[in-house]
Amino acid sequence: MRNTFFVFELKKYGKADPSMVMNGVLSGLVAITAGCAFVSQWSAVLIGLVSGVIVVYATLLVDALKIDDPVGAVAVHGFNGVFGTLAVGLFDSTQGLLTTGHASLFITQLLGALTVIVWGFVSGALIANVCDSTVGLRATEREEEEGLDMAYHGIPAYNELERFADLPGGLYDFEETTGIRVAPLNKKNAVG
Repeated sequence: MRNTFFVFELKKYGKADPSMVMNGVLSGLVAITAGCAFVSQWSAVLIGLVSGVIVVYATLLVDALKIDDPVGAVAVHGFNGVFGTLAVGLFDSTQGLLTTGHASLFITQLLGALTVIVWGFVSGALIANVCDSTVGLRATEREEEEGLDMAYHGIPAYNELERFADLPGGLYDFEETTGIRVAPLNKKNAVG
């Protein structure tokens, strides 16, 4: 499945983006999760192949809609989660629409997927409106420059990397932001 996604991406774009290749692998895992105990191995392969194609077009759609999704989580988990749910109704060995011609399981899976989508949008919009009315949804320019890990959590998320980089130490001021003084790093023990 992974190699097929890799070939698809090479054909479509002329090169393979490592993060998209990993998202292709993850999308196959997400899509087969719901039906792994109920589908044949050939159906599982087909589900994985389709999910690799879905993740590419879903990523393009999310980008075109200008939705902020830097790691492709909506394409991987959202779109392929729905596809995996529907795939149970399509490929189930004993009740699948494509394997037995019975539509009842597919209709049940479709209803469940639509229910979760509607619930997610409605509850997400409600939570976003409450947050916007109370604490706000946007970070300040200074918080963005400093890094949201500092602004929201009070510590740098990648503080170990600063030791190995030739970046200026004043990129952010931990002590100024948090009021906590940190002892200097012992260079002998750092590279261990």
